[in-house]
Amino acid sequence: MAKPQGNEPRRRKPDSDKTSEGAPAAQKSQPAQGSSPAKLLLPGLLLAGIAAYFLASGLLDTVKARLPVQIPLDAARVITNGSSFSQDLANERLWGSYRPQVYFGMRPRLPKSIVTGLMWYPYMPGSRGWRSMRHLAQQDDNLLHYGWTKHDGQTFGSQEVAEEDFTLTTEFLKQPGGDRGGHWSVRVTGKPAPHQKSTPKKQRKAQVALFFYAYNEGVGDLDAVVEPAKSRVSSPKMTQIRGQTPELGQFTMGVPAKAATGKDHFVSHAPQIEKLHDFVMEKLMRGGRKLDEVTIGECLALLFATEGSFFDCMGKLNPPKPNVVIQQAMFDLPFQMDITFTSHSDPAQATPVSGAELTAALKEQHKAFNKRFESTFQLAAKKHTSDEIKFARAALSNMLGGMGYFYGASSVITRDMSKPVEYMTRPLFTAVPSRSFFPRGFLWDEGFHQLLISRWDPLIAKESLGHWFDLINQDGWIPREQILGPEALSRVPAEFVVQHNENANPPTFFLSIQSLLKQGQVETDFLQRLYPRLRRWFDWFNTTQAGPVPMSYRWRGRNATTNMELNPKTLTSGLDDFPRSSHPTDTERHVDLRCWMALASGIMANISAAIGEPSDAYEQLHKDLSANDMLNKLHWSEKQQSYCDYGNHATQTKLIRVTETAPDAGKRSSQRMPKVIRKMIRKVTGKAKDRLVPVFGYVNLFPLILEVLEPHSPQLGVILDRLNNTKMLWSKFGLRSVARNDSFYLADNTEHDKPYWRGAIWININYLCVRSLHHYGQMEGPHQRKARALYRLLRKNLISNIFKQYRLTGYIWEQYDDLTGQGKGTRPFTGWSALVVLLMGELY
Repeated sequence: MAKPQGNEPRRRKPDSDKTSEGAPAAQKSQPAQGSSPAKLLLPGLLLAGIAAYFLASGLLDTVKARLPVQIPLDAARVITNGSSFSQDLANERLWGSYRPQVYFGMRPRLPKSIVTGLMWYPYMPGSRGWRSMRHLAQQDDNLLHYGWTKHDGQTFGSQEVAEEDFTLTTEFLKQPGGDRGGHWSVRVTGKPAPHQKSTPKKQRKAQVALFFYAYNEGVGDLDAVVEPAKSRVSSPKMTQIRGQTPELGQFTMGVPAKAATGKDHFVSHAPQIEKLHDFVMEKLMRGGRKLDEVTIGECLALLFATEGSFFDCMGKLNPPKPNVVIQQAMFDLPFQMDITFTSHSDPAQATPVSGAELTAALKEQHKAFNKRFESTFQLAAKKHTSDEIKFARAALSNMLGGMGYFYGASSVITRDMSKPVEYMTRPLFTAVPSRSFFPRGFLWDEGFHQLLISRWDPLIAKESLGHWFDLINQDGWIPREQILGPEALSRVPAEFVVQHNENANPPTFFLSIQSLLKQGQVETDFLQRLYPRLRRWFDWFNTTQAGPVPMSYRWRGRNATTNMELNPKTLTSGLDDFPRSSHPTDTERHVDLRCWMALASGIMANISAAIGEPSDAYEQLHKDLSANDMLNKLHWSEKQQSYCDYGNHATQTKLIRVTETAPDAGKRSSQRMPKVIRKMIRKVTGKAKDRLVPVFGYVNLFPLILEVLEPHSPQLGVILDRLNNTKMLWSKFGLRSVARNDSFYLADNTEHDKPYWRGAIWININYLCVRSLHHYGQMEGPHQRKARALYRLLRKNLISNIFKQYRLTGYIWEQYDDLTGQGKGTRPFTGWSALVVLLMGELY
């Protein structure tokens, strides 16, 4: 077969030393024949002099050679106008609630710009309510519930935050005006909790101390407009925040807080926005004994005071340029405060709405959102109840309200490096799995996120995909976890920060692209811009993740030397502790990755043909990977009656507790007892050998859930029968991740590593199962009726339980207990668990 020119999918043996793109291996340079040492000395001295100049000038970084892993792909970026596909779109969508890591904040999609946010705490005279200061979205705050009830992803959003004694509602509304992102209005409303409403206003437990801040991450000016004190007993009042930056131009923010019982403001310099909350808490804790004896302004003056800035404020040194302005107001419940942002770039000199105008405008936005939601998902037409529809609106809104804008560089490493380096510095517009626990971008999560978002606003999905693919390096690698900027970094344990360039993540972006193609929402121009990066990404998978035999694949990144894990994790697969072969080796073959590549090759063939690129090689690879005979040969176990991984596996393993003496015990004083270490290690009692791994769970379903199996396949019938077995994966709440009768079911992986993908119900995989059952239920064949019946029952079980747990707890959860249906893990988790909206709408 003739090879297509320029885009044949590349494969190589794992860990090959061949350089990419067919380049020859590097050789030692040799002087040209006839060159004398004297002729070579002068250029060398010249280069040394240039290097010395740059070193002395502090400009060495500008000429320092980048390592291969740091070099971006040499192709035009997908996002060509700052944060979107055109200047008009970038302006229209510039501002938003793009700070999912905090309970509420507005920012533009600009690096190093103005960010705003809220902090608050319940205040009672004589108390230390500031100890429960709210700012960062955190599970430990134990709020009754919080989240967006409506959010259109662009112009409008409404969120509820329920405390024990009161509820805050935060709403925003954008208005066009000028060419710098336009204007916006924010309304914060506080209402007493139901048990407080019957209490006379003067006897209610608490006021609310509300802090609104504006912070400048970059260059420009930020200051307060202050109204002078009207008498000796009154204080100056801040009426506006004003500023200017190169990107936003001049702007003002109105912060009137007319209903406040007391208010004050503070202008200062805070060098680190990620420590803003900590600085506030630290200083309030230190000054807490005097909280009722000093003014709020004096308390706030402590917030950022280091020894140097204290003397600056005393006039002994020049004060640093202010970059943060805080407005603090005390409110009785109920209250309402409007905040406005006015861009001075508007030639019409319009102003953002507030007061009664804002009330009317928000009311219209609520109606418009409800109408658009029904038009998109048609849940009322499918006979869902009003409460179920309200729940689905919140699920979608929390996904959209979880879109964030981040800017920075990942920390990356290769096998040839002794320490990590910074990856390329880039922006990223992405949804986050959980605002409280995972407020950053995850590659395989994002592919699922955009399945839902693409149904609501295809442009947002394409913007996110464009940002992600602009992160690709010359080899075709995209770091699987994006920890960009100091705020994101501050929320991540150190052991998860560094990304390894051989480690993959499931290529779920192909699911997003497939969905957009089915909807007819992908323009040729977008595909042409995306294609060079998509092709290189596919080739990276097809080479670096190749398995030991043709048409096989293997996830990298497993620990082959540890004895601390019951079964070494495969974090790169996305399924973390799902049991694979007990002894990781290069002989492994992973059935889920093979199915991902079957899906990806088919989509690559379709895209290539659509934009006039050679597609023969992708079509052939897709045909080979979809061939059920080869799939059965590599992965079907007649004994287990399932598709399995292959690898070096021992069936008898367990964790045992051992006692060891510390290595330095012999050096200890004779009068002291030697240090004893007690720990859990793995004991292997059976013999490890190469075999199909006898585990049954999510991994074994991938030929079904990615629709690789032919409708007439005998194996399809067997899998459907096993799927409906309550001793295995079936529960009345959804499909569990590992069979209930498997030895790994609910088994700890280490002493401190509780089961994660070993029994709990995960919504992303259940969604794919429902989708595939719907597919096979539409296909003529011997298993059509069975697939239809399972489709209806599984869909019903999932929707019913997710909704029930939301009603009980106020949250959508990361995972669900397979025995009780209760939510588990992180909350709120409106990443892929929000796919319940697509299940309700039967959109696949």
